[in-house]
Parts: sequence; C-alpha cells; structure tokens
Amino acid sequence: MIQHILLTLKYRFEHYESKGALFEQVREGVVQSRLNERLWGLFIELLQILEVLFDGIDEMEILERVLNDEKAYQLINRLLQSELDMKNAA
Repeated sequence: MIQHILLTLKYRFEHYESKGALFEQVREGVVQSRLNERLWGLFIELLQILEVLFDGIDEMEILERVLNDEKAYQLINRLLQSELDMKNAA
C-alpha cells in the first residue's frame, strides 16, 4: 500500500496529473468501444432487415454494394463523422 502511495505521488509530481485523469481516459475509451460495438450491431440488424425486404440478397452482398457505391460510402462517412463531432462537442 505504501509503495502504491509513493508511486502515485511520484507520478503526480512528474506528470502533473492525478491517476483519476488516467482512469477517466481509460473509461472514455471503454465507453467509445462499447458504443462502436452497439452501432455496428445496429448496422448489421439494419442490413438483415433490408435482406428480408430484398428477398434473395444476403446482408454481405448489400454491405459490399453499399461500400462499393461511392455516393453511399460518402453519405455513411458523413453521417459517422457528424456523430463523432457531436460526441466530441459533448
């Protein structure tokens, strides 16, 4: 316990920040990762719904078509970028 206290004190003097800031950065990374996983899951579910609507075309074929279509790719990229901008502003 004493060793941890001394190392924490040394870290604070050398880096001018607390361990709390370090844990906050890790927490933000975990939250971002979970958000990305959820968004990807929703995207896959959307593709599966589109597959049902467009009977006979599987979700991977739809994904390939969307990613190979430059206009669709730009729209998705713009949507994701605006989502990141909103998150960074918060």
